[in-house]
Amino acid sequence: MYLLTISKLKFDRNSLFLMFIILLSGDICTNPGPVQNQINNQPNINHTTWEPFKKRGLYFLHLNINSLLPKIDEVRHIIRQSKPTIFGISESKLDETISDSEIDVSGYSIVRFDRDRRGGGVACYIREDICFNQIDFLSEKIEGLMFDLLMPKTKPITIGIFYRPPTQANFIEILTTALEKVNLNNRDVFFLGDFNINFM
Repeated sequence: MYLLTISKLKFDRNSLFLMFIILLSGDICTNPGPVQNQINNQPNINHTTWEPFKKRGLYFLHLNINSLLPKIDEVRHIIRQSKPTIFGISESKLDETISDSEIDVSGYSIVRFDRDRRGGGVACYIREDICFNQIDFLSEKIEGLMFDLLMPKTKPITIGIFYRPPTQANFIEILTTALEKVNLNNRDVFFLGDFNINFM
């Protein structure tokens, strides 16, 4: 069996490469980036369009941040603009020396699974008006969080935030074994994270 990696593919134009990456992305939505200024057709960096997040509903966002603490102001800005229900983070690179108050976001609760300041870890911001129960089940070999969102007049929604280091072997098997301890019947389940798995 021969695995073809992205780095071995050759593209005549960058646009073909980007279209290929988007095709592999699966379920995607428009990036709410800078809009053009109507007067001089220049990017207006002070006004970002967040239209997709203005509709009613639950919004689950995820970002591999590669160290949360030095980027907390950017995270606060993104959360302030998009107002997601859930904002998951992988590669948070936090440890016990960083308090929740140093990385707090107004209007949100934070749950964390830290590794150390050199790598890994996950965190999740949950809007304060949302009730949740954290699920304590994961193997020590998995960097992740799971919790149930308890919404009125609906079945529970289970959220998982995971990070798999590129060198970790048997991640799927370990995660599958851990999930066997959790009742995921009759509920919606969403896993967010950076799995570092080449499906090609």
